[in-house]
Amino acid sequence: MVINFSKELNIGIKAVMKAALICQIVQQQKMTFITKADLSPVTVADMASQATINLEIKNNFPNDPIISEETSLDLDAFMKAEIADLTGINHESIEDLIDYNSNASISDRWWTIDPIDGTKGFINGRQYAICLALLLKDKVKVAIIGCPNLNGGTLFYAVEGEGSWEMPLTGGEAKRISVSDNTHDLVMVESVEKAHSSHSASIDIAKKLNITRETLRIDSQAKYGIVARGDASMYLRIHTVKTYQEKVWDHAAGVLLVREAGGVVTDWTGQDVVFEIGNPFLKAKGGVICCNSVNYLDLLVGANSRHSEV
Repeated sequence: MVINFSKELNIGIKAVMKAALICQIVQQQKMTFITKADLSPVTVADMASQATINLEIKNNFPNDPIISEETSLDLDAFMKAEIADLTGINHESIEDLIDYNSNASISDRWWTIDPIDGTKGFINGRQYAICLALLLKDKVKVAIIGCPNLNGGTLFYAVEGEGSWEMPLTGGEAKRISVSDNTHDLVMVESVEKAHSSHSASIDIAKKLNITRETLRIDSQAKYGIVARGDASMYLRIHTVKTYQEKVWDHAAGVLLVREAGGVVTDWTGQDVVFEIGNPFLKAKGGVICCNSVNYLDLLVGANSRHSEV
């Protein structure tokens, strides 16, 4: 049976657009942030974005479980007041909205949200993304990525079996996108943060593949969008610590976007990255390979044998 996800897509796009506008307002102001227990930063925009998206899901799909990056445990009184001013959400409802259905019984249908993917990029005026994905069991069915600082504001979206699309973040005509078919003059993109991916390993791989173009370093799942629309040939995420586990909210939307654009996403053994129902972690041995052609998989895995053996 073919399932129509048009409602989920439209509500998701609406939610991401609303959240992106809030993030843009905050980014124009003097920004404060707190440091979470894992030493990563969180801002009022992260929390306000998550509350905004969760409110749309609550109003339209109230029974759907949600796995998100943020929790109200990192919320302080000052931030709570700021969120109320930014969103118009009732002060007393903010904590419940941020954690909405996060402890719900796991079902075959669930959402994952990264309200600001690339918070360090957001804080420093670089790229960041608001990412939303709907999964049925272990398959991503709907993906939406809003990138406020990419080309003046870009929104990417995909539905399984319906291709990948790009439109202005403020709305307008959508155009179908696809990965590059270029087999020479390749362009690589990777994380800005060295802790997220081994820069030295990607330099070695670039040499082995005779890539002469400068590697693009960009925060957030905007990297998936850049590969999906053909601006880069590959996005490499190479673990610097063997025990590191990728988070579902950091990849779910991007994986579907690139695959629907004709690209390939695997781990460093060449196997599919694996999403499990309700699991905040995904299985991706050694990290993630995202590229425009299956022809590069063997080359990439072989060029970085240290990680193919992880």
